[in-house]
Amino acid sequence: MRTVSGAIIKRRDTVLVRDFKELVMADPDLLLGGFGKHEDRIGYFVENSRFETLTHFSVEAIRNNDKYFLVNQTIQGKNVDHITRITGYFTRTSSWNKGKLGEFRDRYRSDIN
Repeated sequence: MRTVSGAIIKRRDTVLVRDFKELVMADPDLLLGGFGKHEDRIGYFVENSRFETLTHFSVEAIRNNDKYFLVNQTIQGKNVDHITRITGYFTRTSSWNKGKLGEFRDRYRSDIN
């Protein structure tokens, strides 16, 4: 009985890994880097060319998480630029000087109910 349940679990893991790999290969920004070990966990490396990240996904992580959630994790670790709207124009706060950033932090924000 143990081998039957073990075989079922292994087959399910194989299907989950296959689905994950197909999703990665369908995305033009992602490259399946191969099978390998990271911190004693065996899994797959995925490179995101747009965000220049390399993420390792263990077989356990693939088994326990939604494949779309996992693919979204490849964009983590990069700085995100804050964009705000001032008098009808959108601007990036990364180009602001210290004075303007201070004004931005001190602004009064209200809730619209």
